[in-house]
Amino acid sequence: MEINFRELIERYLMRCRPGIKKDSAIQNFVFKLEEQVGQVESKKEFAEKIGYAIDSILISYRRNKAKLVDFISGFCRFLQQEEGIVIEASVFSAEIIDDPAERRIRIACFLHEPKEMKEIVSHFFASERTIRKDLAALRDGITFMGQRIQIEKVREGRKIRYKSTLHPIFLPLNLTEVYILTVGLLSAVPENHPFYMFYEYLAKFIFSQLSGYGKKIIYDAAAAEDTGYMFSSAFKISGGYRDEPTLIRRREGALAYMMKRGEECDITYIENGSNKKICGRIRFSSKNASVIEVKTNTGVKEIEYAKIVRIVPVEYR
Repeated sequence: MEINFRELIERYLMRCRPGIKKDSAIQNFVFKLEEQVGQVESKKEFAEKIGYAIDSILISYRRNKAKLVDFISGFCRFLQQEEGIVIEASVFSAEIIDDPAERRIRIACFLHEPKEMKEIVSHFFASERTIRKDLAALRDGITFMGQRIQIEKVREGRKIRYKSTLHPIFLPLNLTEVYILTVGLLSAVPENHPFYMFYEYLAKFIFSQLSGYGKKIIYDAAAAEDTGYMFSSAFKISGGYRDEPTLIRRREGALAYMMKRGEECDITYIENGSNKKICGRIRFSSKNASVIEVKTNTGVKEIEYAKIVRIVPVEYR
């Protein structure tokens, strides 16, 4: 039984909204598909040819790819429902992002586990040339909302991998939510809390990205709360992503890092005027946030955070 691509695509287009058929990008894409698929003798051959054609054509697109994937996905659903033809194409399981800036941020997230070039190309279904440009930009460092995002190139034997440890987060907030995460947070947490420095850092980060109007509202709210803390736009010049090795150089950073990991660490603390050392897993006391519990093989020891001199991950000994 002969299967004609043009006949099937015209039937599908009749079900689409009027603008779809007139869209020049879709028209051009359909023309290219028809050139590769044409008329075939069986459903199996049709499925194989169109699946290959979809991937081979779309891989080279740098614009409108998301729109075209949406269009052809609808056509493939139509084929399955109406003709019992199941189309398999790699692009359907890929993360399609047309905008280079957004794609580069997503690549930075994707590289939390080191990846080779072919893995990145496959995941984002972009040409190797496009991904190379993205990776080159990320290695040099890109700027988003005033902050620098950068990845690392690592050679492992004959393989080259790319990795990233940053987690870009975008939160569209109203000013009430901004207040909660800045003035509200700093008002609720005592300054002697081990994580106060981090809350202050995050509040500065948020404040630095506000509009002039937003900054005035939050600045005035901080003054009215009498928190003893004043925000400044200067942070956007010096603030930015800090990797974990840098973070754990400070006691509070090491505390947060080891709580996140849930692994053993060496704690040096002062007891009766002398330095003592203990190895175990740490967490806050449920009764007092200024007290740290250290769980060892023999039990749990409570230590006041103020008396802790140093926290060192076991692998950093």
